Amino acid sequence: MKTSGACVICGAKPTVRSHLFPRSLIRRMWGTDKHAIEGELNRPGVKLTQGGSWDDELLCCAHEGALAAADDYAVRFCRRFEKAAILSASGKSYSAPNPRPDLLLRLACSVIWRHVASKHGMTHGLDLGPYRRRFENYLFAGASPPVEALVGRSNLIDPSGRRIEVGIAPYKNRLKEWTIWTFTVGGFDFYVKTDQRSFPIAWKSFLLNDNDPVTVSLIKPLPFHQIPKFQPILAQMREAG
Repeated sequence: MKTSGACVICGAKPTVRSHLFPRSLIRRMWGTDKHAIEGELNRPGVKLTQGGSWDDELLCCAHEGALAAADDYAVRFCRRFEKAAILSASGKSYSAPNPRPDLLLRLACSVIWRHVASKHGMTHGLDLGPYRRRFENYLFAGASPPVEALVGRSNLIDPSGRRIEVGIAPYKNRLKEWTIWTFTVGGFDFYVKTDQRSFPIAWKSFLLNDNDPVTVSLIKPLPFHQIPKFQPILAQMREAG
């Protein structure tokens, strides 16, 4: 359980703001604007933000620093993708440069862990169960990766059909018969499996864990405003703040 005013990992006094998504990825979402727009299920209206949600009582400087390399790599991965990703002949996936797959996997795990362990996680009842300790041992104590993860190209569109940049906080879901945590940021959907059963061998090239290049799936465009799970949040955002 989180103790107010103490680093979740070591109990030292937190001295930094821990951004739940890498701040640089949120800034990429600005486009020509000066900020991003943030909405939540339990808050009417919208909030203007430059770096996204953060928690100043989550990590001390040393443990925040343990996640910095993965945060930095996320931006480099996005840039490489835009310049060098190759669309498959089927049009259903990309082959994308991923010279440090270990850092991309750390990024996926750290985003989920930060949301779960933060004030945001307590407010929304997020719980990794036994995987929380496994994530912490991996992120902060040098343990082996506890999960398999996949990445897809986010293909959300607005009512006019234009592709949109959006950040969707991690939530627990199902991918076929597997239990996963999924989130969207930087133009990509991440799927992190918290399930003892392995993904099929046929999915091996899609795994973040070891692949350079990595296969990035591409699904048909999805109208963001028509996805049932997001309707309550959109309704709240339309309310006067």
